[in-house]
Parts: sequence; C-alpha cells; structure tokens
Amino acid sequence: KIESGNETIQERDYRILDVVNNIVNIFQKKINKNDVKLIANVNPNISTVLRGDLSRINQILFNIMSNATKYTKVGKIILSVSSVKQNDREILTFKITDTGSGIKAEDRDKVFVREEAKDNIGSNGLGLVITKEYVDLLGGKIWFNSRNLVGTTFFIELTQKIVDPTPISFTMKNNKANISKARKDCSKYTALIVDDNELNIKLTKKLLSDYRFNIESVNDGNECVYRIKEGKHYDIIFLDHVMPDMDGIETMHVLRKLCGDKTPPTIMLTANAIIGMRDVYMKEGFDDYLPKPINPNELNRIINQFLK
Repeated sequence: KIESGNETIQERDYRILDVVNNIVNIFQKKINKNDVKLIANVNPNISTVLRGDLSRINQILFNIMSNATKYTKVGKIILSVSSVKQNDREILTFKITDTGSGIKAEDRDKVFVREEAKDNIGSNGLGLVITKEYVDLLGGKIWFNSRNLVGTTFFIELTQKIVDPTPISFTMKNNKANISKARKDCSKYTALIVDDNELNIKLTKKLLSDYRFNIESVNDGNECVYRIKEGKHYDIIFLDHVMPDMDGIETMHVLRKLCGDKTPPTIMLTANAIIGMRDVYMKEGFDDYLPKPINPNELNRIINQFLK
C-alpha cells in the first residue's frame, strides 16, 4: 500500500492515556522484568481527547518499542509523551529511550533506507523503514540518537487536533475512581474471546480479569461456532473482525442462525473505528462494538449494559 500510494489517513478521536496503556500492557509481557524495567511518563497537561490516525500511531509506537525490547537485555525502556499546544492543535512528542545495544555509527544513515534495511533485516529490518513512511504520511518527524553499546533514543513528533482540551490530570483520577466503583463481580459469567492475534487475546483477558470473569479464548470463527454447536454456554462474546477463513461478520451470521434470540451478547472488536461503523456492525447482528485499543470505560459500559 505504501509503495503504490494507496495508504490513506483515517482519523478518529482517542485518548493518549489509552494508547500508552495499550503499548505498556503489550510490551510488559515481552520483557524480562527481572532485568529490564519498563517506564511510561505522560505529561499531565496533554489534552484528554485528541483526533488523529490512531491505527498508524499505534503501529509507529509498536515498531519502535519492538526494537527497544528486542535489543535491550538489561536496564530500562522509557516511553515518554509530551506536547505543545498551538491553537486547536497539539504537537505530541513521543520519546522512546532504551539501554540496549545501540546502533553502530556506520549503520545510522541506513536505518530509514528501504534497500539497506532489506539487506540488514537482522539488525533493524523493515519495521523502522515503514515507521518512517507512516510518520511522513501523517506529516510528522522522526529522528534518533544512538551510542553503540549504550542505547538509543527515538523521537516522533506528530501534530493532532484537539477534541477535548481538558488536561488529562483532571480526568485521570476521576476515571479510575469511576471504573473501580462501577466494576461488577462477573465471577458467575463466562466470556469467550475470538481473535487470531495472541497479543490481543492477552490484553483483552487482562482487562476482563479485573471483573473476575471465567474466560475462554479461540483463534478463529470456525472454532467459535464449534464451541456453540458443542453446547458450550457463554454470557458474552468478544469477536474480532479480521480473521482468516471465517471473519467476525460471517461468524456472527452463523451464530444468529444457530442461536436466534438466544445468541449471547456479541461485541465486535475492531481497529476499524471510522465514524458510522457502529451502525454497520449493529445491522450485521452485533450487539455493540469496541474499537481497538480497548477503552476501559467503554468496556465497563458494555459489561454493565449487557450483564444485568
């Protein structure tokens, strides 16, 4: 898509805290916690809700963090987010610092060069090349400082639209209090997660475990249908959209045919958060939908709505 020029920007509203929490949850599982400490710092004055291409931002951070965790065997990895406000825009700066092996001086000019990366796949690979092209697509900047055997710091600068200018410091404490108070005990309920991505399954399980759900998971739509045919009972199903063989929508159609009005509440999990998609998924038979990365407040709303 990048090479053909078919990549397009898809903007949506998001909270920077959700982005950082998602990245931390994913990479916390990838590091050796005895030897590497993962630290996140978010400036409390950043606006609560911003608008931008969330999917690309997640991919950019994922690629940089993947390199940091791959090459850092001891020490720490620090993800920091700061910002400068300009009228209705917020200029975000993501800073990812590691104490890894660093980049040799002779390789630093090759990091963002496609052909060099192809020849050097064991070092930095195409991930950084694609990251640079995503940053360029979003009109941002990316650069790095590195010392061989000492570590590397990547900087990403992106300009986002401000939706809610309230600083996150004013909303953070209230959100946490509201979630903890509203969490219900779901120990008598069983949830099924259907997703072909193990990292997504782990993250969803972590969020559901706070409610003490009994949790099962499968990796495709066929296995989900098999479990239902087997007579398994689920109180709620979280169903990914894009999966091989049978996608989430096809799976939903089969579930409706099998169970009719007794179909468990089924929630679409998707990175497709374009305005109007909720109505599209509802017409396909879903009860609601959760954009990825999952917003804990939205998850809480759904659990309280469908599990009376």
